[in-house]
Amino acid sequence: TKAVWATELGYRKSPDDPGHRAVSETAAAKYFPRVFLSHLKRSAPRVYIYQLVDNGQTDELGIINHDGTLRKQFTAIKNFIQTFKDAGAAFPPEKLDYTLTGDLTNVESMLFQKRDKTFLLVLWQAVSSSNGPADINPVRKNVTVTLANAATTVRVYEPTFDLDVKNSLTDVTAINVAVPDHITVIEINGHGIEGTTSGTATTGTGTVTTGTTGGTTGTVVGGLNGSVAGSSNTGTTGSVYKSAYCTERYTNANIPP
Repeated sequence: TKAVWATELGYRKSPDDPGHRAVSETAAAKYFPRVFLSHLKRSAPRVYIYQLVDNGQTDELGIINHDGTLRKQFTAIKNFIQTFKDAGAAFPPEKLDYTLTGDLTNVESMLFQKRDKTFLLVLWQAVSSSNGPADINPVRKNVTVTLANAATTVRVYEPTFDLDVKNSLTDVTAINVAVPDHITVIEINGHGIEGTTSGTATTGTGTVTTGTTGGTTGTVVGGLNGSVAGSSNTGTTGSVYKSAYCTERYTNANIPP
């Protein structure tokens, strides 16, 4: 089999069109990190953003305005890179034994590990964030992450709009999170790694501008340079490129990532 590359991924600001719906700037900011992860879960090795700067035409697909000012989606992509970058050689990830409970309707998750042993558990609601150019703000889903072994420190981020710590916990096994329609990143440190999480580690390579991200099919655990473990995992090369080109996959179909 051959991997599928998403060669144009972008969200149109205006005008609204039945064949290519416009979305709000806020919704586009929410969608970009989600769509990167959604492609990664489906083993799409490369994603190209269309487009870097608006060309002054009417479709307004840029993450930077024609006058050079930054849009919210630029910040979302920048923060995504900052959160996940972890340059270096591929490595076999450890296992993290955890469960998710609560209202899991439309809640997606992915688990990564950095070289310093930190786990990053990512949660988001895969629902629409706009109806055309009008914003939709779905009710957050209350989810509990239960660890088999206590974590020394836990920090919760919502990096789509800023890199502020939203919650900080110490010596916990239960983490309560109100999951929005943009990514929530739970940073787990000092965990006990003994557990029964299924999957064996494999390795791949990939880049997110200055850092790296790996591909997976099963996605139980993913290292940020392509080290992954999963129940039906083949471990594929993974890349998210910030470039002048990128996809309308979800806006065209009006299906949220």
